[in-house]
Amino acid sequence: LIKGTTEDPQKELLYRQHLKAITKAFEGACLHSKAKTHAMRGAAAQMAEIGGSSEGAIRRAGRWNTRFPMERGYFYLSCANVQPPEELCKKIFKFIDYWRQKLDEGNVEQVSCAADMFLKLLNRLRVVFLQDSVLLRKRYPHHYLWNHPLFQSELYKDFERSVDAAVEITEEPEQLQLQRAVPLVAQHLSDINQQIASRFDAQAQAQQAAQMQVLHPCCLLLLPWNYMSEQAPLQVTLNLGNVSQQQPTQEQTSSQPSQPSLQPF
Repeated sequence: LIKGTTEDPQKELLYRQHLKAITKAFEGACLHSKAKTHAMRGAAAQMAEIGGSSEGAIRRAGRWNTRFPMERGYFYLSCANVQPPEELCKKIFKFIDYWRQKLDEGNVEQVSCAADMFLKLLNRLRVVFLQDSVLLRKRYPHHYLWNHPLFQSELYKDFERSVDAAVEITEEPEQLQLQRAVPLVAQHLSDINQQIASRFDAQAQAQQAAQMQVLHPCCLLLLPWNYMSEQAPLQVTLNLGNVSQQQPTQEQTSSQPSQPSLQPF
């Protein structure tokens, strides 16, 4: 327990009092850490990582940030199902097509991968902007941006109606519904699936190794070469199943030192 500065339990604990108590506890346990008051959070994150938790799950559980999870299955955008027409996309960032042509023809001072990727990024932002603009117009209907002639054209209005229809009729994936309703259960099910897959892989490898051990003595063919006597004893082991097994036989053959010759058996 950390002793407070006052007897009032509702009063916030001062940072220096917290730091003093943690430092004293670390000294008593012979622990050394650069972070004193946040050392437990780092240790808990390391334990969670060792246990197989993802970085995003650790950040959300520790509330270190509130960024949108980027893992597949955590999000679903129904408006992304509708692609805007190419003619409508070309009305945004009109300079992209001009510089794309010059870059493809090599008619620039310097050709770089950064310029190519930047144009690809802007081309992708064309689509994202148009898809998001339909929902943003409903949330901020009085924004001055919507006064632009682009949003008054019939081409955009047709696209807007298509997005509205997709948002209304598109159902949310079951995986996302489960993730939003009971995230702990969804994570637990995901962990169980990974454990089952790992267990099946281990069993398959064990069965394969056992089969190799059974088949190996049944198909054993040893050809040791005696270079001193220029003879190669041939050992053949046959597994005949229910038929009585014969003892291995050895046949001595003479051959040239360069290559052993085996008599047929």
